[in-house]
Amino acid sequence: MNESCTLNELVLYLHNETSLLQTVEVQNAIDTDEEIAEVFDDLKKITGYITEISIRPAGALRESIINYARLSRGTK
Repeated sequence: MNESCTLNELVLYLHNETSLLQTVEVQNAIDTDEEIAEVFDDLKKITGYITEISIRPAGALRESIINYARLSRGTK
């Protein structure tokens, strides 16, 4: 990735944490530099995976929570 846009700037842009001027500059870099566009696409995918993982706990975890709730309910 060239020096026109840093990874940190792409992350801030992805999370809407850039100023108006930074937003325009980063978007321009994405539009004109194929390598930056690819890195940005990868960041979006990774962010989507992280969001999905943090929203859906594993089945075993859900079962453990349900079982704990059942046990706790019986002891009160």
